[in-house]
Amino acid sequence: MNTIQYKIIESEQNKIIKSKDFNMIFDKSTGFTAVWGRTRMIDPEYCTIGPLIADIEISTICNLKCAYCYKDNSSVGTNMTFETFKNIFHKFPRSLTQIAFGIGAIDSNPDIKRIFDYCRNNDYQMIVPNVTINGVNISDEWYDYLAKTCGAVAVSNHSYFHCINAVKQLTDRGMEQVNIHQVICEETFDECMLMIDAVKSEPKLEK
Repeated sequence: MNTIQYKIIESEQNKIIKSKDFNMIFDKSTGFTAVWGRTRMIDPEYCTIGPLIADIEISTICNLKCAYCYKDNSSVGTNMTFETFKNIFHKFPRSLTQIAFGIGAIDSNPDIKRIFDYCRNNDYQMIVPNVTINGVNISDEWYDYLAKTCGAVAVSNHSYFHCINAVKQLTDRGMEQVNIHQVICEETFDECMLMIDAVKSEPKLEK
């Protein structure tokens, strides 16, 4: 059985992976990632050491009742506890750079800030938290926190007004990686077309 030989160098600014078939430089503050294989001309298909990004759902509680919700979230759901997350976190390989968190309502899990803060401050490894929000009923305090803590935020478009307002709130706070997520189905088709046009002309989306 062959053992992969590798070295991980981690500083406050970067995480660097060095190995024969996979090499990476990850900038923790900007999210910039450069990967290459045996030479800089080779683009590896995957990281031979372990995953770079994990998707973790920490709440199924949502303040919306979308008929097209592919997760069937509702006002009655479940949350992942901080202790459960911490246990999972310390099982991840050192190759991990980011976690994409899935939630319903931003404040549905009472441990969410504790979980996000732990990603960046622990005795194992620093991971950048990212999250998808629904853009509804989010306070200035939450926008401040997300812009300061997350590397990227995605806003699910369930309401044109709430979606573009959330994007503007985050980009006005200096976030450079703000995405719009859209479920495409019969019920949302018109909203999809509206958002495509809005990206070209809506001042709130200019950043």
